Amino acid sequence: MARKGKTARRLVVGGATCMWSIGHTHHVLGGGRYEDCCETLVIRLFKASGPLRVSFTTGPGKLVPDGRYMPSGVVGTTDGRTLNLNEPGTVRALLDEALSRGWRPDDPPVEEMDGWSLFDVVAARRGAAPREQPAAAEPGNGNGGSSSTGTGL
Repeated sequence: MARKGKTARRLVVGGATCMWSIGHTHHVLGGGRYEDCCETLVIRLFKASGPLRVSFTTGPGKLVPDGRYMPSGVVGTTDGRTLNLNEPGTVRALLDEALSRGWRPDDPPVEEMDGWSLFDVVAARRGAAPREQPAAAEPGNGNGGSSSTGTGL
């Protein structure tokens, strides 16, 4: 069954219920072009007023959905590591890291965190590894440095 677009999802952690949702913002340049894309994960304790906003803004080496190259809710780095913010396990890992850095879900003010400051720890926890660089062609090996896996990629 498909989810309703912007409806908050539920995550139960140690008997506490959290609600979470994902949003996207950008500046429209016109002609189908955008800049300053930002993917934001919002987590809050159920019926509490102090949400945590974890923002992933595009920048050098940082990839966020732009309508062309990255799927909605996926953030990553140019070395091939990605986090899918649509996965409850990723949300839980980001929540755990935010809590370890002092976020208090029962504190009323909105707390904002740069998602990229959490990215390395959470990506490692989730098993996101950098993409391996292709081997350089060695003279005389006969394969020109290409892979022999048969995947065609």
